[in-house]
Amino acid sequence: MENRMARQICFVVAMSGIPSLSMAQGQVSPADVGNRALSQATVLTSAQLADLVAPIALYPDALLSQVLVASTYPLEVVQAQQWLRRNDRLQGQGLMDAARQQPWDASVQGLVAFPDALATLNEDIQWTTALGNAFLAQESDVMVAVQQLRTRAQAAGRLSSNPQQTVSAVAQEGRTVIEIVPADPQVIYVPQYDPYYVWGAPAWSAYPALSYGYGYGYGPGINVGFWFGGWSWGLGWGWGPNWYGGSVYVNNAFFRHCGYNYGHHGGYDGGYHGGE
Repeated sequence: MENRMARQICFVVAMSGIPSLSMAQGQVSPADVGNRALSQATVLTSAQLADLVAPIALYPDALLSQVLVASTYPLEVVQAQQWLRRNDRLQGQGLMDAARQQPWDASVQGLVAFPDALATLNEDIQWTTALGNAFLAQESDVMVAVQQLRTRAQAAGRLSSNPQQTVSAVAQEGRTVIEIVPADPQVIYVPQYDPYYVWGAPAWSAYPALSYGYGYGYGPGINVGFWFGGWSWGLGWGWGPNWYGGSVYVNNAFFRHCGYNYGHHGGYDGGYHGGE
């Protein structure tokens, strides 16, 4: 986690043109930078987290989990978006095979099959970096913020089951959480919505400065079997929410089947490893 935080800080410094820490203070190791960042990290309030996660809070559970992990690799998100534009003729298994050869985390490699989600993360890299930092430092709080937004959206009539998704309230361990899964486990739709339409005014200050369409809609359906060698969403995605534990887990069976070397590319271990 510390090394990841250090990489994110260096990335933001490079993007903003600020002189590096080593120039002002002599040679500083990435670990030292990460330690200082963690010790000085600002804890975000529930209202601040709500505004931060609003653009992705209504994604299907498993895709939401993957996006949260991918946000901790902002530089790789930018690289993947640029790579995808250069390789727009590749499709299906050929595209995924090529993506797996790139030196990115598996969460970023897998997002090339979901261009709308990847484009959202790439649109405002400062937001993506802030989201990744919050997820690393306040994972449980981020998961709570997502659930609070879903509860509000459902109460306002903005979140319900339809031909693209199934929305369920699931009670366990004295808590009720709202789950969002694809209506057809073979076809995934990425939601496209305006947070103002769903929740009204921001809880804290402002929603991330992204290109929001009006109302609530979906991008084109993504056939999972076509992109991931016959794998079905219903078999368990590579990442999923552990709502009651306040974390994201990883599904090793997915990585084995789809050829992702998660142990090599990934630095996020999650709260639980499934699919052994």
